[in-house]
Amino acid sequence: MKNQFMQKVVCYRFSDTAAAEPPTNCYAARLMEKVNSGGCLNREDKNYITRAVRNNSFSRRGIPVMGWMFDFSPVLKRYLFSQYGQWYELCAADKTALRHAVYGRIHEIVEIGRI
Repeated sequence: MKNQFMQKVVCYRFSDTAAAEPPTNCYAARLMEKVNSGGCLNREDKNYITRAVRNNSFSRRGIPVMGWMFDFSPVLKRYLFSQYGQWYELCAADKTALRHAVYGRIHEIVEIGRI
């Protein structure tokens, strides 16, 4: 049974030049609606969220779109992974999405937990 008190994915404004209303026709907004309505994410969705969170420079847990931040913290977990003798921290939906988002051989993955 799913946890009925799970936190919702939120969208907030992080730029003064952003539009008055958050964008609704982007992939991140559709994923936010899907998660908030209780829908399950498929592999493509999890990979997209992980890649988008990894490749932005504004937030470690959100996806920026046109001055609005879609905060996917309830969906993400923190992982430590070892690659070429160094340890890195990354927020990802799951281990498989982490492997798809990171280029190169990963030697070890350790789950830290929910954010």
